[in-house]
Amino acid sequence: MLIKNKNFSICGKRLFYGLWLLFNLNAYAQKISYQYLKEIKSDFSVKVHQNTIDALLVFEIPRLSPLEQVNNIAVVYTLYDSIFQIIETDSLEGERLFCYKKNLAWHFPLKIEYLKEQKPFSLEIVLYDLLTSQKVQHQYLFGSSSVSSIHDSLKLIIKNAPTVGNYAVRVNDTLWIESKQTKEVFLYFFGRTFAPALPPMIVNHAENMNFEHDTVLVVRTNEPFVLSKTGLYFLKESILSQTGIPILVTPEDFPKYKKIHRVIEPLIYISSQREMAEFYSTDDKKRTLDAYWINIAGNPEKAKNLIKTYYTRVSYANKYFSGYKEGWKTDQGIIYIVFGEPTQIISYENKEIWVYGKNAYQQEIRFEFYKKHTLFCNNCYELARKVEYKEEWYNAVDKWRTGFLTKD
Repeated sequence: MLIKNKNFSICGKRLFYGLWLLFNLNAYAQKISYQYLKEIKSDFSVKVHQNTIDALLVFEIPRLSPLEQVNNIAVVYTLYDSIFQIIETDSLEGERLFCYKKNLAWHFPLKIEYLKEQKPFSLEIVLYDLLTSQKVQHQYLFGSSSVSSIHDSLKLIIKNAPTVGNYAVRVNDTLWIESKQTKEVFLYFFGRTFAPALPPMIVNHAENMNFEHDTVLVVRTNEPFVLSKTGLYFLKESILSQTGIPILVTPEDFPKYKKIHRVIEPLIYISSQREMAEFYSTDDKKRTLDAYWINIAGNPEKAKNLIKTYYTRVSYANKYFSGYKEGWKTDQGIIYIVFGEPTQIISYENKEIWVYGKNAYQQEIRFEFYKKHTLFCNNCYELARKVEYKEEWYNAVDKWRTGFLTKD
């Protein structure tokens, strides 16, 4: 059924989304990681020797192509040990940033020395274009070829409940770590809140993957335990382990939210900053939320259809796209919630293409998601962001804002 509120003018829509984009960019506390920027192409390789690491960052930026030396570029690298402490970090630019040019690509070699007892765990390197405020982030996990080893020796079990995502469990679920021998293992807790994805046309933001943990819990394998705080945990077989299992502990109403404050949060994708502020500040959140949907749909019956469609998509995203953060906050989550189920999904070894077919209201749209293997997620997908998505995004959100949407 198609629903349309004709009182929302085209001029009003453009003004609304101009303000939405302006304010909601400031509303996000964090940023999105591993950008595939149109202006920057980069690759990263690492060779590990005894007590030294040789890394090579190769990048292309169109504005640098005719030049003989780089300018307004900075590189920041950070080497972490197995308990997420910084071994070495530095920021290089100007005369300290040595790069050489080969064909159209710039090569930045980096040599890092470390002590044998420091046992490097991961290397993060970030390339900044200071003129455009864009950055590209890479991460290398030492010993990543044996990532599955801890999964083979330790198995996460949830009593009387299945996992609700990619190593996602609910708070206060009864858990235990199954292994051949009973022993102590370590759970690193990261209490930070990860931000929702930004719209697909925003290409100059990158999420800061903070490695600083809040606490470390010690639990014994083959014995039941519970995790009473929501957030991201990282299970390690020993303090010196080079691999681990990320565990996302979610609220009790995950993946289908019922608590009003969690129902409000995913509305950030189709709401203005003023509306979100009103949701959080009002004493009667339920009444404000009902008025919001009725105003969009035009009447309560149509509002129910919109609410059901929106939160069915939120629940689906939570169930299937969760990794180090809830599924609705991911790149795949934002696209699925706002655009709906793709007409076609084309799967490759390291990427997926979501196709939304041409119809009376839109041209064919293709979103490309690339698989990223990071410390906290071995099977997450990042969107190849493009400024060209702006019009499609505005049109998709317009459908929500005017109630002009086909029910899933």
